[in-house]
Amino acid sequence: MRKLLLSISFALITMFNVQAQTATDFTSTDCNGVSHHLFNELNSGKVIIIVWVMPCGSCLGPSLTANALMESTKTAHPNLVSFYMFDDDGGTNCTSLNSWKSSNNITNAITFSDSKVKMTAYGSVGMPKVVILGGGASHTVFYNAANTVDANAMQTALNQAMAATGIEQGTSPIQAASVSPNPAFNGAQLKFTLTEKSDIVIDLYGMDGKLAKAVFKGVKEAGENNLPLEYTGLAAGTYLLRIQSGSKFQYMNVVITQ
Repeated sequence: MRKLLLSISFALITMFNVQAQTATDFTSTDCNGVSHHLFNELNSGKVIIIVWVMPCGSCLGPSLTANALMESTKTAHPNLVSFYMFDDDGGTNCTSLNSWKSSNNITNAITFSDSKVKMTAYGSVGMPKVVILGGGASHTVFYNAANTVDANAMQTALNQAMAATGIEQGTSPIQAASVSPNPAFNGAQLKFTLTEKSDIVIDLYGMDGKLAKAVFKGVKEAGENNLPLEYTGLAAGTYLLRIQSGSKFQYMNVVITQ
């Protein structure tokens, strides 16, 4: 099955957000021996991110992105969001799965080695495969993607899922944010529009969820704003740029090259 999934992963690049689809129930025991009943947890108002891994190289991006998004919810909404990491076919035992998680600094995932919980319940298979579930008793699928990872789309889906549980996200004053060039070596230019004068905090996070660089903290005027991004001292790789205004956030992937 692993070879089949790899071939599908290279052959297909698909991504789709599905809100009409509903989750598929399961009861599974995690690698710490704790039993989880999906529908009971969703019914209680939780939001669940599920990432299937082999583990493999292409599995790392979504796992680290989910980890970083989890970190971003902890302060304002502790225990609201859970991140489940399932082995794709139950062929990787908990010891190996936890070792891979630890070696890649994935701190938030609850690991499972259970072949019963299948990615095929959510359409196409691939590495990576990510779903975001919420909506209480509606058991709604807010995000469903195979063979790709998009931090901004995952954040949007996570916001929608939290809003569906009664956590109102509101309208962000941050609009049309972009980074150019991206990828880049020494630095880039961040451009964004504010609908109103706002206190802004801009930070760059590693994909392990840890702060890599504080970019800006202060007041910006309404309209178009430009800020330089300085990458000196940062290792090559993918980062999450977070723009915060009050309780509103916007994320985007930033790639630093050698």
